Amino acid sequence: MRRKTKVRRALVAVNDPEAHAAASKTLERDRYVVEAPAEWSATVAKIASEAYDVVIAEIEMPVVGGFDLLKAIRSNHPGTLVFLLGRNGSDENIRRATNLGAAGYLSMPVNEHKLSAQIKAARAAVRGLRPLKSLGIKEGRMKLAS
Repeated sequence: MRRKTKVRRALVAVNDPEAHAAASKTLERDRYVVEAPAEWSATVAKIASEAYDVVIAEIEMPVVGGFDLLKAIRSNHPGTLVFLLGRNGSDENIRRATNLGAAGYLSMPVNEHKLSAQIKAARAAVRGLRPLKSLGIKEGRMKLAS
């Protein structure tokens, strides 16, 4: 008997064309159905009304920044894994993202392998398979084994 597979949905809210392409490609490769609204207002509306498994959001966005978007997702859909992207990987941005409940933070340009590894680690931690600490995740960063 075949096991029914749940469709995993992702939303990419990234303005930077290269980062947008890398995030979308990574999610599609990891078998997510990816939505990427062209208009920022459509992104905000989708997040208010629909639940996603993963959201990738850029911090520097028009109208509503990534941190505000993260707060809205946490209050409306607390089970959604949110990963923030920024041009500045400062300790302050990473700490703020972590304190607001982001599953991860990556600096641009996006490293597809690191993004994929962070998503997989966060999903495993949520399912209770492995604690984030054992995967080397601290302050939104992940150490990848050599």
